[in-house]
Amino acid sequence: MNNNKNLNCILIRGKSLKPGKKNILNLTLDAEKSTLIKGTVYEGKCVPSVGASIKVVEINPLNKKRKVLGYTYTDDKGEYQFKVIPISYMLYEFTVYSALKQWNGE
Repeated sequence: MNNNKNLNCILIRGKSLKPGKKNILNLTLDAEKSTLIKGTVYEGKCVPSVGASIKVVEINPLNKKRKVLGYTYTDDKGEYQFKVIPISYMLYEFTVYSALKQWNGE
């Protein structure tokens, strides 16, 4: 249980990822509250996607400037989390990239 009243939690449920594809999610967040974005990324047949990357971008709608806030990766259960303190007029874009397939040396 989290006792921090300024922390919002958003659970994102999406479609399965296909290798080489990306999914983009645009969110409107409450301004100036620390927000924890977390979720689980799945590959086909609801298999957790280990090592998928999630890029978080802040977009200024007035001048269309984009600022990469950072990246996070899924763990061994396909889960990820990213903390952001949103600015009231900004837009936020989350892009999920499927994990690279592990090279077996062949």
